[in-house]
Amino acid sequence: PPNAETDPEMVPYGKHLTAMTAMTTISSQADTVILWQLLGPAAIAVYVFAQALPVRASSIIKIVNRVAFPKMATQEHETLQKTLLPKVLILCFFAALVALAYAVCAPFLFSLFFPKYLDAVPYTQLASLLIVFQPFSLLNSSLTAQSKQKTLYIYNAIIPILRIALFLVLIPPFHLLGAVGALIAVKALDSALLVYLFRRP
Repeated sequence: PPNAETDPEMVPYGKHLTAMTAMTTISSQADTVILWQLLGPAAIAVYVFAQALPVRASSIIKIVNRVAFPKMATQEHETLQKTLLPKVLILCFFAALVALAYAVCAPFLFSLFFPKYLDAVPYTQLASLLIVFQPFSLLNSSLTAQSKQKTLYIYNAIIPILRIALFLVLIPPFHLLGAVGALIAVKALDSALLVYLFRRP
């Protein structure tokens, strides 16, 4: 029911969350900046189309995150440690089926909707692996709901650095393949780090 209760920690915690995401926001542009410098705008167009549909498909999990967030905020972290990870793994299984279906259908979808970007088909098929790792974002939502501030600072410091480093290492020798490969590698490392941080006491 409606009430006048307030949480004095809410505003400071919100400021911390904003500060945490600053580096992530900067690193999210690293791939396009490096591609622009090395390969030009045409390569960026292919790259953007290659990841567009997998990213859209992954956004379905974000809806699950929003729905689950209030419930996770009211549970003990120890309880979530026992119950959430098995659910994430089940979601990963279904996400893998979606990724496989997308990889099979990608040539048809691109010939129908993006006929000028058929060069992006093999890259988007590879990028379908991004869908498989998306359910692990629930662990990030859990850490946020539980106000694990120190853990979130660690996570939001490590992943952007890894992202930029992988793009710098993989794009120059492998170009577009390196960019997509870096995306997948970052997502896999992101998921592994979330599992480690989530399972810590």
